This record gives sequence, C-alpha cells and structure tokens, in this order.
Amino acid sequence: MFSRFLIVTGILAIAGAAISLDVFLLLPSVLLIVATLQPLLFKGQNAVRHFAFAVLGWGYIAWFLGHLLLIQREIDGGEGLLLALALGVGLSDVMAFTVGKAVGGPKLAPRLSPNKTWAGFSGNFLGAYAGVALMFFAIPDRMDWQVMAFMPIVIALGSVWGDLLESSIKREFEVKDAGTWLPGFGGLLDRIDSLIIVGPLAFYFIRLVEGWPPSLLGIN
Repeated sequence: MFSRFLIVTGILAIAGAAISLDVFLLLPSVLLIVATLQPLLFKGQNAVRHFAFAVLGWGYIAWFLGHLLLIQREIDGGEGLLLALALGVGLSDVMAFTVGKAVGGPKLAPRLSPNKTWAGFSGNFLGAYAGVALMFFAIPDRMDWQVMAFMPIVIALGSVWGDLLESSIKREFEVKDAGTWLPGFGGLLDRIDSLIIVGPLAFYFIRLVEGWPPSLLGIN
C-alpha cells in the first residue's frame, strides 16, 4: 500500500511542478495533512514509523527531483542550465571515484561510506568545475560568471551530501543495494542520489543569482 501511495503522490509532485511553482510549493503541506490520516485509519505495528518513512520517501525522491523540472520551466534559459548541471553532477561523481582510488588517504565518513576519502571529496570539485566549464556555452549570458564560479561548489557539495544521505538510508534499512533495477550498480537510487540533492540546491541558488527577494520563490 505504501509503495502505491508513493507512486501516486510522486506523480502529483511532477504534475505540480509542470503546472506552476505555486502548486508545487503548496503540495508538501497539503499532502502532509492528508498523510497524517494514515496511522489513524490503518492502525498496525509501526504505523507511525511507516508514515514517517512514507513522508520522507516522497519528499526525498519525488519533491526534490521535481525541482529539476522547475529549473526547466521557471527559469529563462533553464534547459542550458540543466545540461550544465547534469554534466557537472556526472563528472563530479566520476572524479570523486577516480581521485579517491588513485590517492586514497583519510576516510571522509567511515561509518556511513567506508570507501569515500577526503581526496575523493576534492575530486568532486574538480569534476563539477570541469562539467560546468564544458557546458559553459549553454549557460545564459546574464548569469554566466556567477554560475561558472559558484554552481560547481553547489554541485560538488550536493553530490557528496546526496551520496552520504543515501548511504545512511541504506544502513537504516540494513541493505547493501537500494534496489534491483540496475544490477551491479547498487540500484537506480545509487545512480541519482547526487542529483536528488543537487536539484533543489541548484534551483534556489539560481534564484539567488537572479535576485533576492522576491524572485527566490518565483514571485514577480
């Protein structure tokens, strides 16, 4: 039942982002109010715990990922920014693995992810700057230097943040892989964990670049 609930409400998050920013920002409050009925109507063992994880799952995956659609729809030149974002995230992950393997050294978060090192953390920044630089031509002229200077920092920090958060979730549920959709890669969630966190961070960063307030929340 919870999986069906997450699928339906996940679709609502994408639909909300496609309709308007106001609808998208309203969804968490409305759905949270409705979701509080779950432990009341479907009493059982760990009902409140299941409710909490259902809320976390929706916010973490559906709502966070919906910010990528907001970048495309709500920001002028968003398509180019998405390209820079995607390549920056991809190369950030690749360079983190490459530099971490080559250099080794002290562990970044041994209890959460024993293979991650501080050297790999520096590789995140190298990859993020390389990815954004390669897609520089796609970045709108009005914000080119701000994006080039600061978005790679947002990408690198968000990538590490997303990786470690996903590792902590897997440890909570005592599983090695997040799913079976991509055998050998730890599951689909392992492939998009960085993007999940980077999406909302990048959206609000771009809003700040465009001017605050009130454009941070899309208010003209």
